[in-house]
Formats: sequence, C-alpha cells, structure tokens
Amino acid sequence: MKKKLLSIILLILVLSASSAQGTIEKGWKLWSKAELEKAEKIAESNIDTDEGKHLKGNILQVNGKYLEAIEVYNGISSEYNEYEKVQISKLNIHLFHLKELDKAKTLINRIKNKEATIYAASINKTIALECSGTFTVPMLVNEPLNPFIPIVSGEINGKKQNIAFDTGGNFLVMSKAAAESMGISYDSSLFFTGKQGYSTSKMWVGVVDKLVLGKDVKLINVPVTILEEMNTEIIIFGTSILKEFYSTIDYPNNQFVFTTKDKPALVKAHQKKYEGNEMNFIMWGDHYMMGKGSYNDKRINMFFDSGLVVVGQANGVIAQSWLCLSKESMENLGIEEKDNTSTRAVTATNDVLNIAGMDNENVILSLSGSDDFSFGGIMCDLLVSHGVIKNYAWTIDFENMKYMFK
Repeated sequence: MKKKLLSIILLILVLSASSAQGTIEKGWKLWSKAELEKAEKIAESNIDTDEGKHLKGNILQVNGKYLEAIEVYNGISSEYNEYEKVQISKLNIHLFHLKELDKAKTLINRIKNKEATIYAASINKTIALECSGTFTVPMLVNEPLNPFIPIVSGEINGKKQNIAFDTGGNFLVMSKAAAESMGISYDSSLFFTGKQGYSTSKMWVGVVDKLVLGKDVKLINVPVTILEEMNTEIIIFGTSILKEFYSTIDYPNNQFVFTTKDKPALVKAHQKKYEGNEMNFIMWGDHYMMGKGSYNDKRINMFFDSGLVVVGQANGVIAQSWLCLSKESMENLGIEEKDNTSTRAVTATNDVLNIAGMDNENVILSLSGSDDFSFGGIMCDLLVSHGVIKNYAWTIDFENMKYMFK
C-alpha cells in the first residue's frame, strides 16, 4: 500500500513539474513566435516524449548546435507522427552543416517527401575551400543594380561572371540557360517546385566544379540551384557560401571580407576590426536567418533577406524598400500607411526600426505579395532588405550565431 501511495505521489510531482512549465502545445506556440528560451523549458519538461524531443532538437538546430540536435533527434521513435519531419531535419544537418554526405544519403530512402531529398540525391561531393587567409572582394559600384543588391566579379567553372549576393539563397542560384551555358550538369529527373520571389519554378540541383569570388576566394564542389523560370538573369551567391568563412558584408566600404576558419588569429583580428552592436540570430534549414528587433517599440521577429529588391519613389526620391510585410503584419504593428502601399511601390513613414539596439528612423516599406513568412514553423513579422542593412558593415558569425553591425 505504501509503495502504491509513493508511486502516486511521485506521478503527481512529475505531472505538476510538467504543468508548471506548460503543455507541449504551448511550447510549439512559443516556437512559432521564436520565444525559444521559454519553449526550451517546456521541451525539457517533456523530454521523455517524442514531441518534447522534437521541439528540443529543433531549438538546438536553429541555434547552430547541430551535433546535440542529432543526438536528441536520434532518440525519437519511428512511431512518432511527425517522424518524417525529424528525418528531414537530420538529413539537412548532416548535408549542409556537418558535411556528412554519406549519412545524409542513408536517410533518403526513409523520407517519402522526395522533394526534401533532392539536394542529398543530387550531390556527390562536399563543398570545400581552396584558399586560406583573409580576403577582400570589392563590390562593383558601377554596376546599375549594385546600389540595390551587392554585385561582385567572379568565375564559375573558369567563365567570368558578375555574381550578386542574396541571403535569401543558399549556395548558388541561376537560370537553366545560365547553367547549361557553363556546362553545369544535373539530373533532369530530380526536380522540385520552389519559390523565387512571389513566383514558383521547377528547380534542379547541380554542382559547380569551381567558384571564384573576386580573385582569391576559391571554392570547389559548390551546389547550385537551377531554375527553369527565373525573373532575372542575375546569378546569386547566398548564405551558405558565407557560412564557409567568418564573413563581413562591409557596405560602407563597398566590399566583402572573408576569413577562413583555419586561421584563428586572422579570425580574431577580423572580429576586432568589425566590432559593433551585437544581436543573436537563429537559422532554420540551410539559410533562413532570423533575429529579434522592434518596430515602434513593438517586439518583432525578422527574416534577413538582403536580396529583396523593391524600388520606387519615396518623398520624391528613388529609394529601396527597407522592409516587406503583409497587410496583417502592418495592422498588428499599427502602421498608419498600410493602405497606401503595394507590392510594387515603396512608402515612406515616420516609423522606427530597431536592429541590434540601433534605431533606424523614417522606415521605407512595401507590401508583401505573400502572407506566409514562416520558416520551419517560426513566424516572421517582416523581411528586412539591403535597403536598411546597407547602412552598416554587417558581420555574420555562424560559430556563435551572432550578427555584428558597425
């Protein structure tokens, strides 16, 4: 009788501790708002359940703790109703972050959603650097589009190209015509349908043998997303290229600065040179970077999409939109000009955007053509563009998941 009573008391204590933190449903709701510290406490109080492990693994993943995330994901039962999502997360971590191509490929046959496996199925070599040190790559200031999206010179498979930078992409992105002109092969049977801006396109994955940015930044075996329909002939390099380095987009001086991670002394010098206002960021998947800030003192979650280009007249001057957001987000943030903008126009406001503790006054914004700014189930209030980031030297530290704005 005493043993039964003791068991009941222990059960009540366990339930009470879990209830004190909140239900797992509340944990996922906090996840959707990027309130990760609170969500993690709930995940840990439910860590004996598959759903608790799933939430905990996701939180570790977006914070760049990839080995820990894999360990937690590995404890989830195959009977779990979201098991496929867990397997996709594991595949992405092995492929994009840990560079364990063989482990990524072993997961392909366990995933029914074949679109989620296209990268792993299409790639047979791991991206690598053929350079070591600190390198400066100048932006092409005379290029007409450079004021709105940074452009550098480079080479792809030995052919000279101008290449634009966009955090909305992962490695390289180009049109089918461009890929074929450079002899980039791909398996035409392995494709998926993805978004490009507000449109969709059939997409394939190939590999570039060699990419050069400027003269000295050299990478081999670089994945490339190939689009059948692309609303521009610009070739793009994205977040996953920067992740190979300690990187700064030094907008005020019209240059990129890349330091390879095999040179810790040079990384330290790079860090010191670009010290500034810090903010934490998280990253879902291979390149979806998000961070917290405020809009007119209201707390917001932002997706940093440097390649977002909406240009128009604001106060009689040609200007680039700083932000793109839905009508619903405009209403939630109390934006008075919500009915005076569109997807193809920019609107000047008296509002204030705060990034890394710094106020950016007189926000210029535009309306989004999409209402869904969700990445891995984390909602963003708005997209932040080059239009405002260009005021700073922006350093991205993937090892510590921190931005630095100088």
